[in-house]
Amino acid sequence: MYCVKLVTSMKFASDTAPEQSAVEPEDERLVFYDVEVYPNLFVVCWKYQGDANVVRMINPDGKAIEELCKDAARRLQQPAL
Repeated sequence: MYCVKLVTSMKFASDTAPEQSAVEPEDERLVFYDVEVYPNLFVVCWKYQGDANVVRMINPDGKAIEELCKDAARRLQQPAL
């Protein structure tokens, strides 16, 4: 019961809404991601919509994931996280 009470008191949103920008993305293609996490295996697969090529990343290091996130942010023309 403690956990239920604790969750109901948690704050899940910021006080102010983020600014929405009307920036058009550089690339209109959708990107599909699949992330699988197991005790000894971390797999990230992604592909562009309509493309048969699937990029598979097996146990990628933090730098590879950082580059993937930066690329996604560039595609949206928004600052990286």
